[in-house]
Amino acid sequence: MKRSWKTMKLLMERFEDESLPEYLNEVNDAPEYEIDPQDREEAIRRRDLVFGHLLLLQDSNLVAGVVTVKRLHGGKWGFNLNAPRLTMSGHDALGALRSDPVWRLVSKKAAEASVPITLELIKAGLKALI
Repeated sequence: MKRSWKTMKLLMERFEDESLPEYLNEVNDAPEYEIDPQDREEAIRRRDLVFGHLLLLQDSNLVAGVVTVKRLHGGKWGFNLNAPRLTMSGHDALGALRSDPVWRLVSKKAAEASVPITLELIKAGLKALI
């Protein structure tokens, strides 16, 4: 799985507007058997992408209140939420991702240096504009 800041932004917005449980259930319960094979494969890829990025958000301490996330037998994901929320760092990261000037600066610097966009680079871009 490649890291997608777009997916992480979407997830952090779901934490912020408190629609995370509904969103995760919708993604996890996507139909698998009554749709054409190409749509089924896309639903599975989307599910794995979303839950994989949820794990990345946990790893980076941008979110809290996600107690467990694990792949279950059959491909679906199990998760437990306990007052899911963005951390202070999560709010900062989401603000930076929403800021066009910050995102343009970060994207430009990353391209110039041929490096991936990291959380540290996003924070540095935010600091550079202040």
